[in-house]
Amino acid sequence: MASEGSLNQSLQRLLHAMNSLRKSQTFCDVFLMVGDRRIPAHRIVLAASSPVFKASLTSELKRQKEGRNDLLHMQKSDINLED
Repeated sequence: MASEGSLNQSLQRLLHAMNSLRKSQTFCDVFLMVGDRRIPAHRIVLAASSPVFKASLTSELKRQKEGRNDLLHMQKSDINLED
């Protein structure tokens, strides 16, 4: 069984790799519009980390059968813009 320290290191590497993919827009399937800023994102990460995003993305998928949601509009006060 992995120690807690090695698990934390593995999780950190995973999160770093996912953020690198997001920044390079690799596998991004949704964009967040925050003011005039367009932020690439991964739908599964948004849905898994926020019930609000999950509900929004689920209802959007029902409306758009092609399975792509190009933009989610957000207020600047709703999101932390740290990279």
